[in-house]
Order: sequence, then structure tokens, then C-alpha cells
Amino acid sequence: MLLQIENKFKSYQDYISKDNIVKLKNSKFIIKCLSEGLDMPKLKNFIEQHYYYSKNFVHYMCALLSNLSNEKHFSFLLENLLEECGKTETSKVVHLLLYQQMLDHLNIKCSNQVLPVTQRLIDNMFNYCRNIDPIYGLSALGLGAEAIVPTLYSAIIKNCEKLQIPDNFIHFFKLHVTCDDGHADIMKLILNFYIGNDPKRLQIVRAVSAHMINLRVEFLDFFCNEHTNIFKKVINNDI
Repeated sequence: MLLQIENKFKSYQDYISKDNIVKLKNSKFIIKCLSEGLDMPKLKNFIEQHYYYSKNFVHYMCALLSNLSNEKHFSFLLENLLEECGKTETSKVVHLLLYQQMLDHLNIKCSNQVLPVTQRLIDNMFNYCRNIDPIYGLSALGLGAEAIVPTLYSAIIKNCEKLQIPDNFIHFFKLHVTCDDGHADIMKLILNFYIGNDPKRLQIVRAVSAHMINLRVEFLDFFCNEHTNIFKKVINNDI
């Protein structure tokens, strides 16, 4: 799986700088997940805050779709949206429901406030997806989110395995390692249309994807800090 992800990243290197790919893979969060692993309280803190970001995915996608004038491109991304909503032949369950089931399994009550580092990630994703020029939303959501999911979620799954969390508890992460890979490929193909042969347009793509990856790393690495254990009583180590 890790080799497949490494090869996939190579196909994005015209759009995401190598420095940003390295920055993500060398983030404290991913290194921690793949080595000794986050402890249960910190992992639960992350899963809670990540829920606040992820529950808006359908809204990010709708904002992006509202700015697509090309009907073919619209239909491609609409299929992704319907899959997320459990309305396709290959996807019969609402993905957000899978996340909420994970919260229930792990006894995470989501009673903490959205952190500033989380809100920055949410706000910037919304801002890019709402931009009237679709190249911004496609770059943010396709390259700054979907394309990095296999790397990020594979590391989280490894961490969960170290904590002996049952596979059925983390079905959301396991499902998205594969399905988001395809979503990113579709957005990359659509991006080619909006870039054309204009190097300035390619610079926009690289700048937006870099910005979103930097925000994501800032978000992730927050949960490797000692102060992340001072959250309220939400944390219960019993699964």
C-alpha cells in the first residue's frame, strides 16, 4: 500500500512541489503515527477535530460545483458527491455516517470547541472552493485534500493498529484510502483543462495546493504537542 501511495504522489509532482510532499510525509504527526504512535487521548482529540473539518466535505464540494460551467466536469464531480452521500451503485452508505459511527465506537462526544488550527483549515478550504475561478477549488480540494488522504489515512490506520482498535471501528479511514485516490485523479484531469498551456495558471495550482498542505501539516502537528492532553473530559481510554 505504501509503495502504491508513493508512486501515486509521483503523478502529482507537476502540481504539488516535492518540498510540500516531503513536508507532509515528514510531519511530526505522520512520523509519530508510523513509529510509536499517538496515545489514545491524543488520537481521540485528533479524530474529534478532524470530524469538524470533514463533516463539511459535502459543502466544500457543493461550493466548488457551483462554479463549474462545463457540464462534463460538473457531472464527473457530481458523481463524487453522490458517492460521498451513499447514492451510487458502489457506495450505499453516507460517508459522514461512517465517521459518526467511528465517534460512537470510540466514545468521542464532540463536546470540545473547534480549535483555531481546525477553523483555519475549514475557512481556507471554503474560501478556495467558493472562488468563482474553479482552479482554486480544484487545487485546494483535489490536491490539497483528496490527493494526500491515502498518505495521511494509511498512517492513522497504522496508529490505530498499534492501539488494537478493531478494523470495523475505523472503516471510514480504510474506505477513503482507496476512494479518495480516484477522486483526486478526476480533479487532476479537470485541472488540466483550466491550466491549459499557461504557466501562470500552473503557478496558481501549486500555490493553492502548497497553502492547503501547509495548513494541514500545522493542523496535524498540533496533536503531537503535550498541551493537546488538556482537553475536557471527552477523552475516555476505554473503547
